[in-house]
Amino acid sequence: MQLPFNNDCTSAQLANPTITLFGGINVDVTKVPLRHVKQTLPPTLTGFPGEAEIRYYVKATVNRPNLFKENARSIVPFNFSPIEPPRPQPTDAQVFARRRHQFVSPHSTGKLQQRSKVKSLWSKEKVPSEVPRPEAPAVAIDVRLPEPAILTCARELPLKLVISSMNGVKDSLTLQSLQIELVCITNVRAQSITRTEQSSIVIISQSNIGAFIRFREGSSETELDNSLWRGYILPNTVPPSFETCNLSRSYELVTRIGVKYEEMGYPVC
Repeated sequence: MQLPFNNDCTSAQLANPTITLFGGINVDVTKVPLRHVKQTLPPTLTGFPGEAEIRYYVKATVNRPNLFKENARSIVPFNFSPIEPPRPQPTDAQVFARRRHQFVSPHSTGKLQQRSKVKSLWSKEKVPSEVPRPEAPAVAIDVRLPEPAILTCARELPLKLVISSMNGVKDSLTLQSLQIELVCITNVRAQSITRTEQSSIVIISQSNIGAFIRFREGSSETELDNSLWRGYILPNTVPPSFETCNLSRSYELVTRIGVKYEEMGYPVC
């Protein structure tokens, strides 16, 4: 048995039959979209019964010449995964997403100082001097993947998490939580109507880690130890991304990181 490498859609002329009525009136029975995507065969896809599914099966029929005997027929389904195209040579290029955060003190001293000034106008009390507070840190967190960003089933994520100090404050920072999930985005198209379905697969979810974030001397950034997510692999049941005329699947990697500043009761970002 041989399977074709690329898909092969029916031509639009054959899929748009036209019926000619008496008097030369033409009536179009059906119209299929002219948008055609020629790529490798999509993988087996389930999970959307009655809406969008991709199935493969082997069908064998034995024709019987006898008019009173029906043809013998057997259907055997199987799961299909397309052949992956050649990957580019690995390079040092990376893709990344960055999120910045500025810690803000939960205690505001503006109102307290204003009340003290008003009270000093009617009494001889001295205005108390404002207690100096340490500067709050400003951090930037990078999530980095190799370029192009390719994830492989049954393998660990080639992920790098880098934390940078934007204002030089690098003490008392603690990693509190880490969650990595894979978001599956399925686009279903019928004529001019498009519907998007989303689901997620949690790869790792840890809380109350309490690991101190340490910076090297003279450096404003540090890379988190990958032992936090080492050993967590992508499930082998995840189908690869694909695109067809009316169905496509893509993925997004969502990372949530909780960082706490221990000094003076700053909240977790």
